[in-house]
Amino acid sequence: MIKSSSNWLIPFSRICLLLFLSCSASLITAQTAKRQKQLDSLTLKFTQDSIDIFGFKKIRPYFNYQERNSIKNPKIINFSGPQIGVMLFERHITGFSFYFSSNNTKKPFETEDNNLPVSKSINIKYLTFFYQYILIKKRYYEVHLPLEAGRGSLHAGYKNQDGHLYKTTDAYFTLGGFGGQLILKPIKWLGISGIYGYRIASENIISGFYYAFGVWIGFKPLITEINYIIKRKKYRDELVKVLTSKN
Repeated sequence: MIKSSSNWLIPFSRICLLLFLSCSASLITAQTAKRQKQLDSLTLKFTQDSIDIFGFKKIRPYFNYQERNSIKNPKIINFSGPQIGVMLFERHITGFSFYFSSNNTKKPFETEDNNLPVSKSINIKYLTFFYQYILIKKRYYEVHLPLEAGRGSLHAGYKNQDGHLYKTTDAYFTLGGFGGQLILKPIKWLGISGIYGYRIASENIISGFYYAFGVWIGFKPLITEINYIIKRKKYRDELVKVLTSKN
């Protein structure tokens, strides 16, 4: 009887072992499938987010800051101010500009008033509606064609030879301008910008050629890069959680 019982227990233990291995394999397979599904879902979401970040946009915010310097003008006429607007369909930039006289422009200069020598100081500010067409857009450089039109005011103060302020005047003027802009960008969002243009105004002292030269910051590629870095870090953190999870 003992021998018979022993013979019966051997196949039973084998069956239990096979059932255990089968259940374990099924459990491992289910966990692997679940984990793979989570990984595929994360990868798909990251891909979709990346396409959304780098993909074509109908409208994006635009901001720029310029300093404009006059060329061959009897009086130094320099301005600085921001451009605020939008980029449309990745090719068109439009918005409003606000420009204010630099300190050099406000410095008094010698002239005549009613045939008498005087010291005159001016303060100019103007607002324009601007439009820029992005003619060429490459990885390392861009070429823009800017146009603008607007209106401004000129405040002037006159001092006699004794330094006494004896007269002030205010005048309003219209102006327009056009030119070309070259942007060199060794980094996607950081580069050097150069503008050469012509400004014509009903106030003659403002009319003439001007140039602007300085640092260019591409807020669009900068924001895009920041968003991508944030999304990539979030994706990697979630990926580690999935891979280290015991469930």
